[in-house]
Amino acid sequence: MKAPASQTPYQAQLLSRLRCLLLDVDGTIVRGSDATPGAGEFFSVLQRTGRSFLVVTNNNSISLAQHSQRLIDAGLDIQPQNILSSAEVAADFLKAQWHIHSVMVLGARALRETLSANGLNLTDENPDCVVVGFDTELCYERLKKACFIIEQGSRWLATHPDVAMPGSDGFWPDCGAITAAISITTGREPDIVLGKPSRYMAQTAITRSGFSPDQIMMVGDRPETDVLLAKQNGLAAALVLTGACDRDQAGTSGADIVLDDLGQLAQLLLAHNGDKP
Repeated sequence: MKAPASQTPYQAQLLSRLRCLLLDVDGTIVRGSDATPGAGEFFSVLQRTGRSFLVVTNNNSISLAQHSQRLIDAGLDIQPQNILSSAEVAADFLKAQWHIHSVMVLGARALRETLSANGLNLTDENPDCVVVGFDTELCYERLKKACFIIEQGSRWLATHPDVAMPGSDGFWPDCGAITAAISITTGREPDIVLGKPSRYMAQTAITRSGFSPDQIMMVGDRPETDVLLAKQNGLAAALVLTGACDRDQAGTSGADIVLDDLGQLAQLLLAHNGDKP
């Protein structure tokens, strides 16, 4: 087993009171179609020590069931009820905060189905607002129409800020890229951007966890989303070096703990649970 990373008294205190972990997906628990080093051991330790977890992802291009199957295929038994995506957060926000009934959606089938399943009417004719997500079927006519609707004063939101999605063949334009095109055309920024690191996504995840912020740690590979979400919402932040961030970048990330991988975090959790690695 990998030896636990050394830690300061402050880090030891964070780990000792930790009851729930919010987990990023790509670069954190999986990389491509494979689990990251130590991920299997990490989830076993969570179960052994009685800690809970919630996978938190900006990716709304696939459903919760598809997210779950992808993780199961990588050898990680993570069920849909343990996953929160920006699609669910958007649906909740539209109904609870904006009291929206109809939406024009530029987004993937999974996003459209999630909004529809939550009672929202999907229409391109006089919608209450425009929702922009990751859309691989985006056509010029619908992009133009969305711009016209927004220019006429409709509210609009982006489900997440990510500009590019890494794929096996390179980077794909993500929600942030589509949002930028609309903003430049209309002269209007989105009324709100959800997903990580937004406060609304953080609060939704905290509520789902059932724990107070000081008992929760966000674990991810990106300072600009994962660490920032934690710091803006009173959570501890752990940065793993299995994804987008190298050790030099991690040093200025603001994370409370920097780890080689989830296996190292597993050993720290054991060390602060009265168990020996």
